[in-house]
Amino acid sequence: MKSCVCYSRELISMFGLINHSKNRTNNFKQSEGVMFCLREQPVNSEVASQENNTMNLHGHKILKSNSLFVCGSSSNLGYFSGCDLKEQEHGSDDAEQSKDDLLTPVQYPKNHVFRTNCEIVSVACGASHTVFLTDDGRLFACGGNEYRQCGFEKRSNVLCELDEIDYFAINNIRVVDIVSKGFHTLFATDDGKVYSCGRNNWGQLGIKTKSRYEQNIQLVCSDDGFENKKVVKMSSGYGHSAFLTEEGKVYSTGANEFGQLGLGHYEHEDQPRLMNFGDQSEPIISEVYSGYAFTMLLSNEGQVYAVGSNSGGQLAIGIDVKKIHTPTMVVISALTNKVVTHVSCGQFHTVFVTSDNEVYMSGRSVTTEDNLAPRVFAPERIKSFYNQNGKHFEHIPPISFASCGRRYTTFMTPDHDVYVMGRNLNGQLGYGGLNNCPEPRLIHFEQLKSVNKHTHSVQVACGANFCAYYTLLKKKFHLISHHFCRMDVILRRMELDKECYSDIMITTQNVQ
Repeated sequence: MKSCVCYSRELISMFGLINHSKNRTNNFKQSEGVMFCLREQPVNSEVASQENNTMNLHGHKILKSNSLFVCGSSSNLGYFSGCDLKEQEHGSDDAEQSKDDLLTPVQYPKNHVFRTNCEIVSVACGASHTVFLTDDGRLFACGGNEYRQCGFEKRSNVLCELDEIDYFAINNIRVVDIVSKGFHTLFATDDGKVYSCGRNNWGQLGIKTKSRYEQNIQLVCSDDGFENKKVVKMSSGYGHSAFLTEEGKVYSTGANEFGQLGLGHYEHEDQPRLMNFGDQSEPIISEVYSGYAFTMLLSNEGQVYAVGSNSGGQLAIGIDVKKIHTPTMVVISALTNKVVTHVSCGQFHTVFVTSDNEVYMSGRSVTTEDNLAPRVFAPERIKSFYNQNGKHFEHIPPISFASCGRRYTTFMTPDHDVYVMGRNLNGQLGYGGLNNCPEPRLIHFEQLKSVNKHTHSVQVACGANFCAYYTLLKKKFHLISHHFCRMDVILRRMELDKECYSDIMITTQNVQ
């Protein structure tokens, strides 16, 4: 028996965003952020005015598009850093750290124009490289390419300047999503297929082979026909990859020493395998997130599942479990009667954001060395927030989104205030200097504050030691789901997505 329920919400109506002309510009303003790219709002040319590199719409100043602001590890920023990039030999797992030691960190944001006629819609930040996806489906990359993680055919030990990845254009393939966290990159296409490139020593590329260096862009596949499934979400750990299909099932490949693949064993895999929930009733998964050596899942019922390393308490499943190879439901007393809308994973920590804009953290401290780091084995709410001068706020700000780097975290409020906390050895927190922040500190982002939150959403992407902020024009969005079955969960979960869309239509089908 099938039934269909539709829900629509008009989030904005006063701006008249449909069928208006679009002006483009390459002008930019200095930002006090880390990296910032603004996608321009479509407006009638009669109401657009150029003044101090802004547009004016119904009294709202809107920043011009395609400005980039970067800071953090120079080795990751490549072309954008403006530093003297040095040729390095790589080969150890800590290769990216050796480059960080030799290149001067960019402590304050540097602005650059993305020199194309297109606009950035997504950014993927890895351990030593950055990949950009534009609105016309083109791909660009810069930074380390020692494992071909940039998607360039020629492997290089020299940090790469910004260049276009031509594989997909040559083969007439449309990419709609990009993901990276380690030394490999994942590309999702409009027909649900996944391509990968980069380091593959554990089989993280999912191409039925293992190799340290020699992997150009290839189709992710398996003996049981994974390439014929439609992937709707991806996540990347340091040495593993996870894929969510339209049926709500999760496949994983790569490193599995800590059970992070969720397959019921600890053997590495070189092709995607279906996660094994053991004796548990298999849930329908709606989101997948990966940390350094662990994976977190969010079900359509709002339940959180965890698998992999729990060395710092990042799985939030208790102090007695060091690692686990079967996805386990996370029972969080602090989150009773709350709906988790978003999860983000770092190296040894996990952040949970709820529908009522509260944020919780579990795992190892992100500001101290490993042997001194306190561990939190059950999520605790983050209640202490500070302004840029170090003064404590009396009221806890609402948090709508969080993004974790290796050992740092960024938090975003609905009003585009940005808070940062964690390690700052490479200036990745973007407030100047190299001091760590043990608790969230406000970054004075004047440019982000001038963004019209009714028409644009601010996105955050964190790399190992650098961070990217960019904004997107809100669009109309129509989600058709065959596996969601609780409308109350859907609508509460969509509170996060409404920041990205001006009009939302949800169609669900209950299948019995």
